[in-house]
Amino acid sequence: MRRIPIGLTDPQHERLRREARRRRTSIGALIRDAVDRTYPADAEARREAREEAREVFGRFHSGAHDISERHDEYLAELDRW
Repeated sequence: MRRIPIGLTDPQHERLRREARRRRTSIGALIRDAVDRTYPADAEARREAREEAREVFGRFHSGAHDISERHDEYLAELDRW
């Protein structure tokens, strides 16, 4: 495991500290998990994440009123994951 120094704001550190305590884990474990979820290790994992995201399309009210006009842009943004 490689150690790296990172800078967090006081509010970020406090949120991580509270969440680590709630989950009974370390702040480092939370950060490693967030990195793994945000940057999957391989293309297959990214594809699966995109498919999971697409499954919820239309199930929630986004507040956006231009989806029918800009749906291609929204899908392109999803594919940037």
